[in-house]
Amino acid sequence: MLRGRQPFVTVFDLPDETLVQICDSMPVAPGTSRTANTVLFSSVCMRWRVVALDAATLWTSLEFVGPASYPMARLCLHRSKACLIDVSFFAQCDTQRAAAIAVPAAKRWRHLIFGCSTDSSISIMDAYVFFKSADAQHLQSVTFSSPHHHISEAWDESFSQLMSAAPFHTLNIHKTHPPLQPTPYSHLSHLSFENTSMIWPLWASILPQFIILRTLSLTSVGCTATFHDHEAQTTTSIVLPLLEECTFECAAVEFLASFLKFVHAPVLRVFTIGRDANPWDPTLLAPFLRRTTTIQTLKVSTSHLRSVLSEPNVLPNIRTLIIHGTGEQELSLQAVLADLRRLPHRAFPNLVNVHIEPRVYPDDLDDLRAFVRKRANNPVPLRHLYFHQLFSNEPHPVYGREGRFIRHLMELKHGFPNIYCNLRFISEDDVDEEAEMESE
Repeated sequence: MLRGRQPFVTVFDLPDETLVQICDSMPVAPGTSRTANTVLFSSVCMRWRVVALDAATLWTSLEFVGPASYPMARLCLHRSKACLIDVSFFAQCDTQRAAAIAVPAAKRWRHLIFGCSTDSSISIMDAYVFFKSADAQHLQSVTFSSPHHHISEAWDESFSQLMSAAPFHTLNIHKTHPPLQPTPYSHLSHLSFENTSMIWPLWASILPQFIILRTLSLTSVGCTATFHDHEAQTTTSIVLPLLEECTFECAAVEFLASFLKFVHAPVLRVFTIGRDANPWDPTLLAPFLRRTTTIQTLKVSTSHLRSVLSEPNVLPNIRTLIIHGTGEQELSLQAVLADLRRLPHRAFPNLVNVHIEPRVYPDDLDDLRAFVRKRANNPVPLRHLYFHQLFSNEPHPVYGREGRFIRHLMELKHGFPNIYCNLRFISEDDVDEEAEMESE
């Protein structure tokens, strides 16, 4: 019986909802705005223009950059109808004109971004505070991201007034400092610092104010004194009672050492230490994990994980272990896998997922096979292995090292049918492209 031919469908046959999703997911080119994508989308044909004009969610981004942005902002306010809006103030915006457009619509604010100078930020925040009829009840996050910011009492006061007037729950501090005077942080549940450096006593005075903080992201943060200075200046612990997720990325050694020593997070579930700005003593990690027994997901590099594996009694509730590492860190993966093989079968009793991101060679599967076999009789056996494998551009890879890797992996899968193995292959060209993109 011959099957009928499938009807030929073009992009112009897609339903309106799908077209809106396509437009909304278009990447924003550097130097442009999300609204520019919507304008471009609406100029394709008459039907797409009608779809774009009827989709209020496509006009919810107000970006104040230069003179041409003010008419577009008014147009977006009109076309977004009653939808919540994201407002961004950048360095070249006219503070008075931007505030006159954005502040009266504060009741529709969702995300607020200050990428302008300190004086401009103060003017906009003061305009909101003194505009009595504006109630930013739907405001979710505020971001300060500008190298032009400088610490001043006026900025501290204006920001504190904004915090009191608009109880948003997410604060992102990029390339600047948070207010140094006492500020009403008690309603914040999500906090992100990036490219921020202060002496540890200031960090120690700010962090305890986030009493309901649930997620903390620290990227390229640092301290302006040595760890021994911090230890002498700080004698009491810092308790974050509701913190559930904490992520470090390229944090300075002094800051990371102080955080691991003094911070207590009694309900922490997800803990990530990403790339390191500089080498540091991995033995500092074990005491933190020893007192934080609630962690269920741990992501660390191979060098840091060895110190964790040396104390198998830590992390009794861990369920997911993610091992990452690049460059020279891959050289220690074999040692880590050997340590996994030697672990007592009762170590990490609830571990069910192991993600291995560095390059895995066929010979490494022997240690993994022994590790899985040892845990097979545990009340909670291992269920999932994830491999991030580099796949070279050999003419006949199935007969080369990668082919041997696949055959070894299939043997592992055949011996333990309850193990789900997931492979992700990346060519050397893809790795080179990723490296070029990171360097740019």
